[in-house]
Amino acid sequence: MIEKSAKVGDSIKLLAKEDGITNEQMSMKFNVSPQMISHMKNDRRVMQQDVAHQAINNFDNPEFISDIIYKFSGGYTAPILNGKNIERHLLALAINAYKEMAEGMEALRNNLLTKPPEALNENEMQIVEDIFDQVDEGCVWGENFLMVLQRVYGISKKKRRRENKPRWKARGWVQ
Repeated sequence: MIEKSAKVGDSIKLLAKEDGITNEQMSMKFNVSPQMISHMKNDRRVMQQDVAHQAINNFDNPEFISDIIYKFSGGYTAPILNGKNIERHLLALAINAYKEMAEGMEALRNNLLTKPPEALNENEMQIVEDIFDQVDEGCVWGENFLMVLQRVYGISKKKRRRENKPRWKARGWVQ
């Protein structure tokens, strides 16, 4: 379910800080007034879907886009890991992403996944949920590592995905 609106104050503050962009500049890209930007930045107003669409299309800041998509998807995509115990330095994220992905891959070795879901008992189902959580944590750390990698090296995820899609099609991964 795509949300019709979302509070995005932190996202807008992040964009302003990282890209050095003013409310006036944002307002032109979002197609809203500078006052509306101020209201959204301070969580007095929510961002509407059409404005989110404009924002995603007009900016290539990975944390900003990821946070907007996370909020509009109801938490379906990876959140930005920015809690008090997180160091968002490239190498720190790389080490944690590797560790969490390795744990997720190790969890996949469980032969329990060869059983049909309907044959699992309650205890086995809990183990499958734990496997899911391990793999999901690896993905979340991986996405956060990619966000910082994009920002530090100026890599556009949008561009890379467009360029990689023909190769993925040739491999039969996507249609």
